[in-house]
Amino acid sequence: PMAMPYGESTAALKKGGGYLPSLAAASADGAAAAMASDAPSLARWWRALCAGEIVSQASLTEMSTFHDGYGLGLINPGDPYAQGVGHTGEGFGDSYVSWAGCLPADGAVVVVLSNRWVDDTGGMARPLVLAARPD
Repeated sequence: PMAMPYGESTAALKKGGGYLPSLAAASADGAAAAMASDAPSLARWWRALCAGEIVSQASLTEMSTFHDGYGLGLINPGDPYAQGVGHTGEGFGDSYVSWAGCLPADGAVVVVLSNRWVDDTGGMARPLVLAARPD
C-alpha cells in the first residue's frame, strides 16, 4: 500500500513487525507540506480544487494570488516554466517527496511522487509539466 524508501527492501517491514504508517500517522508526520497519498488520488483532488469543486473560484483566486512565491496554502509549483496552483512536500524523514498541482491555462494536472530525496522537486517534475503543456 505504499512505496518503500529508496534502498530499502520489503524485508524492512518484517524487522518492524510489518508496520506501515496509518493515515493518522501519515497526516501527523510533517503535516506542513507533506502529501501522503497515491498519484491518482492526488490528481483527482487537484483537478477538483482547480475546477472550483472544493472551494469557490473566488476563494481559489484569492488563495492563488502569490506574494513572494506563496499564496494561502498554495504555491506556484511550476515556476518559472509554467503558471500553476499546487504544492510540493516531503515526509517521513525526507524519504518521500512530492510535486502536485494543476496548470489552469493548460487544463492539466501533474503529480510526481518519489521514494527518495530529490534536491529540486521542480526539476523532477519539469519534464512532465512541459509534456503536459500544448505547444
